[in-house]
Amino acid sequence: MTDDELEFDMVGVDAAIANAFRRILLSEVPTMAIEKVFIYNNTSIIQDEVLAHRLGLIPIKADPRLNVPKIPSLKMPQILMKGDIRPEIDIKLHCVKGIGRDHAKFSPVATASYRLLPEITILRPVTGEMAERLQKCFSPGVIELENVNGKKQAVVKHARKDTCSREVFRHDDLKDLVKLSRIRDHFILESTGILQTDVLVSEAIKGHIGSYGSL
Repeated sequence: MTDDELEFDMVGVDAAIANAFRRILLSEVPTMAIEKVFIYNNTSIIQDEVLAHRLGLIPIKADPRLNVPKIPSLKMPQILMKGDIRPEIDIKLHCVKGIGRDHAKFSPVATASYRLLPEITILRPVTGEMAERLQKCFSPGVIELENVNGKKQAVVKHARKDTCSREVFRHDDLKDLVKLSRIRDHFILESTGILQTDVLVSEAIKGHIGSYGSL
């Protein structure tokens, strides 16, 4: 978990539960967004309606769990633009709390997805030049080379870094040496958004319990 991104695992559940969390992150976790735009002056080339629409899609970093009725008035005078045009924009913005199911501007995440945990099994020892080629068939960090009896041997280090590459099947002498599969009840969920990542998860869990009953 970082300030901007979150990756966590759900183990021992089926796809319906994982997808429910994904859908809740997209459409059920409340956020703040600009709902009312009062334009007092707009001398730019952007029409009032287009300007209001664009402003409505700006993520607002405000805790939706608090009662935040609106943000302060915003005035942007003398903005330098191409051609030395200096428009003045005088606006007041009001924010409200909402959910993505009502409008996309309230969605707290830029993306929310899940995937099954990859499982890579090397069926027979792969050494030397073949080991180096096998390593290049996968994303960095998936396969590493270890020194075994003076020879480089391929070993699986971080299968979760695999990006579903099928490059190994292009090599006739390698394709039968590995087995690629997925663990069917181990999901990796990834998301990034305007809210803190721990808040996203806790609010999604609350939404899951409220919508689908206790876990």
